[in-house]
Amino acid sequence: MAPAPQPMGKGLTFTGMTHRKLSGGFDLQFASADQAAKTFLCVGTEENRVEVTGTTPLSRQGSVLKAIDDLGKWGESISLWMIAEKEGKVVARTAAVNFKTHVKPFFGELTITGISSDDPKMTYPGNGHGRILSPLINDRYYFHLGGVLETETAKRGFDCTTFPMALFSVKYLPPPGYGKQLCDALGATKCDLELLKQADLKKMFQDDVIPYGYYVLFSEGHVMLYDSYKNILYEFNYGGFKATLAAMRLEAKHGLWWMRKLSADKGVFFS
Repeated sequence: MAPAPQPMGKGLTFTGMTHRKLSGGFDLQFASADQAAKTFLCVGTEENRVEVTGTTPLSRQGSVLKAIDDLGKWGESISLWMIAEKEGKVVARTAAVNFKTHVKPFFGELTITGISSDDPKMTYPGNGHGRILSPLINDRYYFHLGGVLETETAKRGFDCTTFPMALFSVKYLPPPGYGKQLCDALGATKCDLELLKQADLKKMFQDDVIPYGYYVLFSEGHVMLYDSYKNILYEFNYGGFKATLAAMRLEAKHGLWWMRKLSADKGVFFS
């Protein structure tokens, strides 16, 4: 990328940009002495810019995110600067500052296939530390934790619980935020598959006798999704996304599992 243009003119200062969570937007630390001039934030290049005049941190958020995405530098340090224009001519330009960008958003569909085929591959940040997805912004989803955009590529992904949360657009679980709370949020219902011993459940998977449907499967320490039509378990774990024949992947701390059935309309997410 070409270096930022040299500063010029007077009356415009810019010292940085701060993201105030998704609920707050992008705050710019700047001042313009000429109220008649239009001000713009330049993202990496002078052509890739966002008009700041008349905006608020929240109202400009989508445009700033798009400018970063258009630059295609995700999870990296980029240059930002501001310019002031009058009658279409640049009359002032600030020095550039560095800014660490968010990781690449998820541009795909919220389906098993969409998530599993994402490029770059989503990772597994660690149990209890998975990121979730924002609502659609600019026709894409942004990785965040508590509204704070993720900037570390290694943490661009889910843990076992935030994977179904992202897939089904669940933004929050009440404490303790485990399998039961997830099932409650998804409306998954009891189906006579409670407190199953691991050996018994594995035998059911081997014999492929679970009634057809889509399920949430959880133990004391893990959550998976189950497609009984294909007899396959889906999860996020070490290495990222995994799809495994059910009888081959079953491991619980105390050997007990619960299964709750999802409504039939959730089937579209398993495509």
